Amino acid sequence: MKHIILLFMSVAALCTAFYEHHIQKAHFNEKTETYYSWQKELKIVEDNVKFLKENQPQLNFLIKRGWLSPQSRLVGGGCINQWAASLNGVRFRVEPETIKEMKEGYAFKVSKIVIEIDALLDNHIYEFSENILKNFPGILVLRKLSVRRNEKVNEIDPLDTKQNKRPNFVTGELIFEWFAMGAKKDEE
Repeated sequence: MKHIILLFMSVAALCTAFYEHHIQKAHFNEKTETYYSWQKELKIVEDNVKFLKENQPQLNFLIKRGWLSPQSRLVGGGCINQWAASLNGVRFRVEPETIKEMKEGYAFKVSKIVIEIDALLDNHIYEFSENILKNFPGILVLRKLSVRRNEKVNEIDPLDTKQNKRPNFVTGELIFEWFAMGAKKDEE
């Protein structure tokens, strides 16, 4: 009877040891898989950091020009108002952004900006459009620039200096497209 109990206990110990070995092996495989997955992710992050360091000047240029910055209508409107000081009147609207997709899977966010200008001289309109193209926080493409002489000048008495108004000899219309990078289709 002792031998049967001893045999039974030996078989139970072997089964337990086998089961524990199987559980330990499963945990080890799971931990190893997690470790290798983290190693792959760490390698990707290290490669991205290395790429960013190597391309820092280009990245700074893209950020400065607004390619990677989100479009802010408040910032854009503030810039337009700030640069409009030499003009008699400025009215503008920023239309809702649309998405333009490219063949390579990239997308661009595009907003249309329409600006109507009243000015004393056409030179003021040209200076304003040049200033906005050079300094606007983002990528602008000029789609339309029209300047026309007004048939009727606003009625201002040239001898009355208290009015502090300038006549509107010219009116202009500027239409820009404001571009920013969108996400790649597979990154969304």
